[in-house]
Amino acid sequence: MNEEQPSLPAWELSEPSPPPVIVLGMHNSGTTLLAQILHRHGLFLGANAGMSESYFFSHFIANRIVLGGQEAAWTQLPIMGVDEVLSHQRAVERLIRDHWRIDYIQWGYDGMGPWGFKDPRSCILLPLYLQIFPEAILL
Repeated sequence: MNEEQPSLPAWELSEPSPPPVIVLGMHNSGTTLLAQILHRHGLFLGANAGMSESYFFSHFIANRIVLGGQEAAWTQLPIMGVDEVLSHQRAVERLIRDHWRIDYIQWGYDGMGPWGFKDPRSCILLPLYLQIFPEAILL
């Protein structure tokens, strides 16, 4: 079955969205509970992966782009320096610019409301996300 991407009017794609809320913390630190509470109070998290995580940010950004296709468990992730993390900025910016809103809309995001994501790898990728989203709210 071939599913089409949601079609958005051009004005919706050009309208700015609020800065994201990035839920930070390693596994078993309470981030899933925090994400669930935030979601119930109106923050769209694109939680279409396990543990209230966004598949877009955890799979496409972290695993495919930054970690080079690795699907390793969080305990097996490489320790990356800030320079190495930031070396992926252009590719990540392009992917986010071209796809994040469409991905979130297919999961129910209205395209303009408060949004964010939770992924344990965000602790490692924070320097990158702060370059892309300088006004992000960090929790």
